Amino acid sequence: MYVSAIGPRAADLAGRLGDHLITLANNPQYIRDELIPALEAGARASGRDPKMMERVGHFSYVFDPDQVVEPENLQQDAGTISGSAMNKAFASGVISIFHSAEDFIRKIEEYKRMGYDHIAIADQSIAIVKGPRPSLDEDAYFRVWKDVLPHVR
Repeated sequence: MYVSAIGPRAADLAGRLGDHLITLANNPQYIRDELIPALEAGARASGRDPKMMERVGHFSYVFDPDQVVEPENLQQDAGTISGSAMNKAFASGVISIFHSAEDFIRKIEEYKRMGYDHIAIADQSIAIVKGPRPSLDEDAYFRVWKDVLPHVR
């Protein structure tokens, strides 16, 4: 069972009760100094080996090859999550705008450097709240993944 956590208390709970962690956190120092240690402490407290737990970093994106979307036109969250953990957990927004395969590859490599074993990626093209929308060219969408996947497996 994957348990979602942004704050240390939830990460501790994920370690105690879950099998793996999934998180939106993208601040490398916070992940290293607070989130992962809390996960590991919870796992050890329940008699489990934290090295056996997957750490999944999750990010969302809008693929915009024509570069028509402005960052300020994205709704970064639903306004339902707040608090001090949120302020520390994020070095950048939850939703990124990617224009090319290289943008995807850079983001995935960044998440790998943060210590994530796996990465969950969600297309959030409907997250745009105003302004021009990206092209929905399916051929371009699938072509970009053909370029990205060989670099990140």
